[in-house]
Amino acid sequence: AEYGVLTHSHTHTHCLFSRKMFSTVSFALLVVLVGVASGAPFQWVVCNSTYDYGFVVNSVAMVPYPAQAGKPVSIHATGKSSVPVSGGGWEMDVTLDTFPVQTYKGSTCTLAPNCPCTCPPGTYTITFTIDVPSIAVTGNYHAITTVLNASGPQLSCISASFDITGL
Repeated sequence: AEYGVLTHSHTHTHCLFSRKMFSTVSFALLVVLVGVASGAPFQWVVCNSTYDYGFVVNSVAMVPYPAQAGKPVSIHATGKSSVPVSGGGWEMDVTLDTFPVQTYKGSTCTLAPNCPCTCPPGTYTITFTIDVPSIAVTGNYHAITTVLNASGPQLSCISASFDITGL
């Protein structure tokens, strides 16, 4: 086997290693780094599990995941409304660690493509697409999305944790 000398500059120690051993250690380190870089899965919870929301969310997905800086991402949620939806707005506040990053807003009536307002109670799929800013840095982000009804209290509130891969 071929051998080389690895020198650590602070202590001036020398270590004899084989190229095969170095390749094995390098590969193991790469596997660990890729595992760390892949990040956490998309996760969501209802903001307040004891609140009686007018729209109960059953599932939420982000496509593509992880989101990529400078590209659009779609949010899909399914759930059941127990009240008629007559208007209102939605708002998503995004943070990185504890720092506010972006706020997105829209009309509640645009969320359910198969039922513009007024929507009767029923099961719906909510979809909206947002553009991830091109200057977004790689990291794990948090968002709180609230949906309001024109005729009353909050329809829904979701807290999500997700990754963005910077360009």
